[in-house]
Formats: sequence, C-alpha cells, structure tokens
Amino acid sequence: MQIQDAFGATPNMFKAVATSTAALKSMWGAFGALGGGVIKAKLGEQIAVAIADRNACDYCLAAHTVLGRNAGASAEEMSAAQTAQSTDPKTAAALRCAALSTSRTSL
Repeated sequence: MQIQDAFGATPNMFKAVATSTAALKSMWGAFGALGGGVIKAKLGEQIAVAIADRNACDYCLAAHTVLGRNAGASAEEMSAAQTAQSTDPKTAAALRCAALSTSRTSL
C-alpha cells in the first residue's frame, strides 16, 4: 500500500519484483533512500526524463513524465526536459549535466 500511496498507482517494475519479498523491500528501500536527498521531486523527475530519453526507455519516460507532472512540473517543462532544456538556468544546468553523464556524444 505504501508504494501505491507514493505513486498513485503501483508501477509495473514494482509488480515485476513483487514475487520476491526481498527484492521488493530492496527496491522500495532504494527509492526511500533516494527520496530523502536534497534534490526536489520536480527536478529529480526532470532529470529522470532527460536520462530516460537518452536511454531510449519509453517505459521510464512515460512513468517519470507522470511523476514529474504530479510533482508540479508543467507538460512543457517535462517535454523540454527530454532534450535537457529548461527556461530556468539552474534546472537547465542540472539537466545538461545529467544528460552528458549518460551520453556518448556531446549535446
């Protein structure tokens, strides 16, 4: 129930590991640890979208776009994040850094 409460639904990746209590606890623990960081949820989801786009992971892109919208980002902000762009200079710098760290070529 904690997972569903946190995301508004149970993401498929949690359903996939739910057959193993240990794996589910481990994954949920990792999400909890990362959620306690200093990066706000909106920026974290924008970064996740930029990385998902670089990794060509449609599932991740869709999931993090929804989570970003739930964290207060507009549709335009999430769309721009796919290409590591933002009208906010600090957000743009963070997105660019994340994208470059996962890319083999420069932006």
